[in-house]
Amino acid sequence: MDLTPASLDADHGSIVIGNVAIVVWTGTPRVKVALGLESLSEAAFNASRDGKIGLVGVLEETHRPPSSEFRAVSNEVNERLVNRGAVGLASIIPASGFKGALFRSVVTGLAFMSGTPYPIRFFARTGDGARWLTRLGCAAPPGLADQIDAFRDIARGAHRAARNSAG
Repeated sequence: MDLTPASLDADHGSIVIGNVAIVVWTGTPRVKVALGLESLSEAAFNASRDGKIGLVGVLEETHRPPSSEFRAVSNEVNERLVNRGAVGLASIIPASGFKGALFRSVVTGLAFMSGTPYPIRFFARTGDGARWLTRLGCAAPPGLADQIDAFRDIARGAHRAARNSAG
């Protein structure tokens, strides 16, 4: 299993696994990374046999709230990718307990109220998000959830290392 990141720093890690483009947010979401999702997704489109890819965003508990500029750019990029062949965005928010359930409920409501023009769902577990993408028509590679979870460990490690070296 090759988990070489496309990019990795204190705030995020990104990778393509088969025909799925993944961004793990461990710190502050940046517009530059959102814009880079289109080029990251190119590798997923190239790996796809039918022109369909999946998008996965993971919001780790250490992530910071995104700016309004980031949200706008991210929505535009996601909409362009869905128009091209992405089946949807599985957003993994692994925070546990009441806090995690409340956060997922709030962002689900916000996505619904804003009329997000592409399929998006919020999940507590990676496996649930991977299965949803498959139901939407993404022929995700076998073991996708385990590979995403292993990459999450890499991204969290980079975040911890940067935080520890900063002070």
